[in-house]
Amino acid sequence: MQDQYVEFVVNQVTYAMTIHHIHEIIRVREMTHIPNHKPFVKGVINLRGQVLPVVGLRERMGLDRGETTSLSRILILDVQGEMFGAIVDQVNRVTELPSIVPPPEYAVQESHDLIAGIAQEKNVLIHILQAERIFVETNSR
Repeated sequence: MQDQYVEFVVNQVTYAMTIHHIHEIIRVREMTHIPNHKPFVKGVINLRGQVLPVVGLRERMGLDRGETTSLSRILILDVQGEMFGAIVDQVNRVTELPSIVPPPEYAVQESHDLIAGIAQEKNVLIHILQAERIFVETNSR
């Protein structure tokens, strides 16, 4: 059986992340701002008594902030026992991706090493994100 991925959209581009890192998917909710934190951290939320930081994936990728809509969601990620949220514009589905190739060298540089690979399905390119890299700030920012 192939790995399964959660497919989502950020700034009209399709991304996916292995389901192994996705703890759950929730609606966007009110966040508490954290002063003097990384610029891509939107704040913290209380999820059943656990306080979690939330990253704006748009900001993390160096994009404009964009709007939170009724389709926006927070992916609750578990990366090596550390839980945090990541805001996406919408979640599409859970899928298997048959063929993932390494990203072109320029893509790795431009995305601050967030992209693990690229898959193609029905003429749509799907960028595979590395959950482990989302909360890591790079020197080029």
